[in-house]
Amino acid sequence: MRKIFLWALIFSFLASTTPLPAQTPQAPPPAKAPLPTVAVLPFDIGLGIDPGTRKALTDKLETALLRTHKWHIINQAEMEKVLRQHNFNLSGNTSDENAVKAGQILQAQKIITGTVTLLNSTYIVTIRVTDVETGTEENAVTEICAECKIESLLNLVEEMAFKLSGVGVGVAQPSGETTAAVQQPAQPPKTAAAASKKPWYKKKWVWALVIVAVGGGVAAAAGGSGGGGGGGGKTPTTGSATVTGTPTFP
Repeated sequence: MRKIFLWALIFSFLASTTPLPAQTPQAPPPAKAPLPTVAVLPFDIGLGIDPGTRKALTDKLETALLRTHKWHIINQAEMEKVLRQHNFNLSGNTSDENAVKAGQILQAQKIITGTVTLLNSTYIVTIRVTDVETGTEENAVTEICAECKIESLLNLVEEMAFKLSGVGVGVAQPSGETTAAVQQPAQPPKTAAAASKKPWYKKKWVWALVIVAVGGGVAAAAGGSGGGGGGGGKTPTTGSATVTGTPTFP
């Protein structure tokens, strides 16, 4: 029993002093990039197209861009108010030079312009993104719609807005998300020492001590019980006298 108790104490001491594997703290996710401020200017429409189509196409483009959550869109009413205060009129004249100037007045980072022309019975629609600071065209999408009605033309503009934003057609993104995917912070590679480090309960020498302790205890217990049984089985030898012949009674 003393050996078992001693080995139990050794095992408990080893279990309490063996350090557990350290947990690697997770780095906080990177901050999201701010959305670019964008001014959506009225469409330029060609000959033979109903003038009322201009506002319908512009509103459709702005609504579709808002659904992508890729841009910070300047409100149309606020945009027209600011331009009027600067005596700036875009109606029927959204050339690159005027568009950039309007973007500067509105303090926008990007401007988005659209044109639609009618050739025979085919509509040709182009939407562009221009950087206000540099005046360079960053992206453009052109689509052709043969014998389209106004409903089909509006749907086409919506698809072009999603394509221009790098989003699947008709797939609205959660609010506040940016175009770039969030990269998870890379975990540092494990060293050979860290890879070989095991918890105490998985180490062979710990279980070897346990087996030795249990085996020693069992052997000690068996020896004690065996010695006691042997001692009890021995019968003390006493002297005896052998009587021969037939006893004679008086």
